Amino acid sequence: MSSRPERDRRAAWRPFEARLPLLFAGLLLVAACSTPGRVGDAASAIGRDRLQAFSLAGRFALRQQEASHSGRIAWRHAGDSDHLVISSPFGQALAEVFGNSGGARLLGNDGKIYEAATIDELLVAVLGYPLPLGQLVDWLRGKSGAGGQVVNDSFGRPLEVVDQEWRLRYQYDNDDAQALPGRLFVERAQVFELRLRIDEWTELAP
Repeated sequence: MSSRPERDRRAAWRPFEARLPLLFAGLLLVAACSTPGRVGDAASAIGRDRLQAFSLAGRFALRQQEASHSGRIAWRHAGDSDHLVISSPFGQALAEVFGNSGGARLLGNDGKIYEAATIDELLVAVLGYPLPLGQLVDWLRGKSGAGGQVVNDSFGRPLEVVDQEWRLRYQYDNDDAQALPGRLFVERAQVFELRLRIDEWTELAP
């Protein structure tokens, strides 16, 4: 049986639970700095191996058990800082998330603010089980954690990554060996499925 503080904490998050599974598709962020471009051209110009600080914008479809969601996502990643904006398919902002080494904060479209030590902990509090947002940066670059497996295509690009219980598949918009993915499919144990279409990559100044 859960404790009273635990029940109170879950009750405080409940108004957002229907919308915040979108955050993992999160994934991602407001574009800034550098020169933006379409996936086919910009993804090749940036180069997967050198990608560090970046922003991306895209669309997603998310299935979590019996619930389904779709919308738009914008993500800015630089160093240990992340800024995510999750919007409806029509562009209405639903939530904004900020995270760095000092902690994570979520701002809902009703003006309420929620905080946690990390973005991953923020998602655990909302969803009730861990979603490794911290690993998504590596996954976008086709890298896995210790013990993970990477299958490359004929151009040497990541085609499939298996990282513990997570399975990722990649699609590209051209044949450049350094191209960044235009589509990313993320699955976990048949209870979580994310389809991310990345419309724009932007490399940021370090």
